[in-house]
Amino acid sequence: MAALVHARSGAHWRLLLVAVLVGANIGAMVTNLPLYVSMRFGSPLWVGIVAALPFVAEVGTSLLWGSLSDRLHDRTRLLALGLLGGGALYPLLPLIDDVSTLVLVRLGQLVLLSAQVLGLALVTELDPHRTGGAATELLGVGALGAVVGAILGGVLHEQVGPSAPFWVGAVACLGAGLLVLSVREPARHQQMAKAADLAQVLRQPGMGVVAGVLLVLFVANSLAFNNALLYFRHVGLSQVVIGLAYAGVILLGIPLMVLLGRLADQAGRRTLFRLAPVAYLLLWGTSALWLQPQVVLLMVMLPAYPFLLAPAIAMVSDLTPAHQRGRGTALYVTFTALGSLLGALAIGGLLERTGDYRLGFALAAALIVGGLVLAQWAPETLPTPPR
Repeated sequence: MAALVHARSGAHWRLLLVAVLVGANIGAMVTNLPLYVSMRFGSPLWVGIVAALPFVAEVGTSLLWGSLSDRLHDRTRLLALGLLGGGALYPLLPLIDDVSTLVLVRLGQLVLLSAQVLGLALVTELDPHRTGGAATELLGVGALGAVVGAILGGVLHEQVGPSAPFWVGAVACLGAGLLVLSVREPARHQQMAKAADLAQVLRQPGMGVVAGVLLVLFVANSLAFNNALLYFRHVGLSQVVIGLAYAGVILLGIPLMVLLGRLADQAGRRTLFRLAPVAYLLLWGTSALWLQPQVVLLMVMLPAYPFLLAPAIAMVSDLTPAHQRGRGTALYVTFTALGSLLGALAIGGLLERTGDYRLGFALAAALIVGGLVLAQWAPETLPTPPR
């Protein structure tokens, strides 16, 4: 991990470890919870609902957590509250026999766990002169934790039983919640965050462009990625191969995201941000033109997301002062989650009507072209732009 990060304090290192644990929880649930629901309740509809719940919770509550932390000037204890509360609910899940009750409890749990958005606010406040590198390092080690959680959850699912991954989530969340209590709240101006400040954040020059590009590209990528997964199932590709491709794109993207985060701090954000739609267009435009399992699998494994996430989170941090940073990072999470949710719903409806996988990739490519045009209006937000 030391090769990936430039942590400058004990608090920074502890936040990175928190990110690993939170990522392990996400990885264990993303790969195993839908399978658990399918095995126990047998309904594809409920499997889809459970898979969409994290996005619903993030869209609905990330801004609430961010706004509350800005008002109380306290991110660490709120983050700990969310992680400890969410972790404490895990032992209840395997005891629930009714699928609708399970969905409600899981949604409540995800509302609590959505407090993890405050980790981004904290790490950018701890290292205000290196927001791009600090944020992408946090996201990178979190992704590494997700891979570990997915593998550990899968092994325990096979060796112990379908409910065993819940204990991975419980231990990870409770451990992260306790650890974050040891992080000292960074110094910031104790300026009261008023209700009107959210509108002020949205009106910051350039914030609308950044938010718009995030939304469009996440809709397009979610649409194309879910289209690819359904296409793989249609052509009979092995679930093992699909899982390896998912792990591969995460592992390949971690060092690239950290590298691009550091580059954004040194050379500026705008050029990288404008390149992000080009990277996505290469992947999904190629898939639309050459609809072959091997080609689509290769496109899925190539990481385009670092080109968007690295400059975007740095730009959002640049555009929001410290006392509004909770809301700023929450806006970032809200738009990415909303885009992911809309994209997943869109491809489901499209394939239900047409069954045309090529059309799914083509629609994603068309949306990306729109994002590419919009990205040209993005401002340079680096506080001291390079000469």
